Amino acid sequence: MSAERLDQAVGGLYATFAAFELGAVAGCPHCVDGDDQREIRRVPLRELTGDDLGHYAFKAVTTWGDADDLRHFLPRLLELAAHGALPVDLAVVLGKLRLARWSQWPEEQRDAIEAFAGAWWRHTLAMFPAADDAATVLQAIGQAVDDLSLFLSGWLDPPGEPAVRHLAAFVDHLAYTARRRPTGLVLGGWWHDQPAQLLTWLARPAPRDALENAFFEAGSAPIAAEMSAAVDQLAWLTGVSIHGVGGGASDTET
Repeated sequence: MSAERLDQAVGGLYATFAAFELGAVAGCPHCVDGDDQREIRRVPLRELTGDDLGHYAFKAVTTWGDADDLRHFLPRLLELAAHGALPVDLAVVLGKLRLARWSQWPEEQRDAIEAFAGAWWRHTLAMFPAADDAATVLQAIGQAVDDLSLFLSGWLDPPGEPAVRHLAAFVDHLAYTARRRPTGLVLGGWWHDQPAQLLTWLARPAPRDALENAFFEAGSAPIAAEMSAAVDQLAWLTGVSIHGVGGGASDTET
């Protein structure tokens, strides 16, 4: 079902952005050469591979093309991203939307992107392992979307085993990061003002309850061990401070 919804959302992207035909895509002569230009025209849009679009995805809007050029390639870029087929950091790819000021695009275009992001997120949570883990996908979405509350609230709706395993891996990653920094958890770089949102959500009962329930319902000893470790890490993590936010997670607001 999640795969079908993702396919529908991708189809919506192609339909919405079909009017943006490929024209001359101006590029910085020091960054883009004739071979690069030929690669993005090698085959029809839907047949372009991650290798064909990798260089463009990295340079788009900044030194290669403008917002309209991005809108031409966007359906294929996002389709490849959702299937783990782009050789570029997903946060870089989704960050192009912010650079292109997508929040000011027509409503139909914004709706198509939001529908895709929601379907991609649900599809990621429906399997473990996924093409990319939930933390990577959420971080990428966070480059275009400031408020992650809808994605966080949907993480455990429903709290299936794949979604909870993604949560356990995310908690483990955050705790590992925080333990390496004596000043507390520093989530800079790709995360904008979202660390407070993340820790506020993690401090709520739902994540802890989901991990505990998954421990008791685990179908194997290794998964039970994952859940047990995550419960302990979460208890510790919600008491640490994060860079730029005073106090623990319970003192922050989304």
